[in-house]
Amino acid sequence: MDLDLNLWKDKVLIQRQNRLKTKFWSIFSEVGNRISESDQLINFSESKGIKLSRGNDLVGFPYHVLDVIRNWKKDSGQNIRVLNWFGHGIFIFIYLGGERISDHLNKSLEKQHFTKSDQSDPFDYPSIILGSNDDNQIENQENLFVWYKEIEIGNQKEEVEEEIFSQVNGLLQILANP
Repeated sequence: MDLDLNLWKDKVLIQRQNRLKTKFWSIFSEVGNRISESDQLINFSESKGIKLSRGNDLVGFPYHVLDVIRNWKKDSGQNIRVLNWFGHGIFIFIYLGGERISDHLNKSLEKQHFTKSDQSDPFDYPSIILGSNDDNQIENQENLFVWYKEIEIGNQKEEVEEEIFSQVNGLLQILANP
């Protein structure tokens, strides 16, 4: 197997990608800073606040994650996760424990164009987003119910930040009034 040394030494390409990752990290940080942790605690008493994370290899692509609420309890948990998956898009996920599920909530999420995942692993993003032939689709191993959708964005940093904030804030309102 040959090494692609031209790619390895392509400073311009690597710097472009790094600048783009830095811009998206800044967007996620700004969105996180705009979400009031005191409001989260009032409406979601078991909230663990906001968390940003990132990595370089989700099936070979870099990614950023913004988590809001961060209550992962299987029965009563709820979390909003925004995933920026380079090469694929920005997606928003909502995770709910079984006690949080209601017809009203399901209809509210469907009205917002969310799709309910039927994958067995609620954290297998490639299978959820890209689809797979999971033979155990109905049997969710974690007992967390997952809805998701892609967030359509433009190329202006402020517009992207506003769109992500608007989506997260809308979900916080839906969850606060199930």
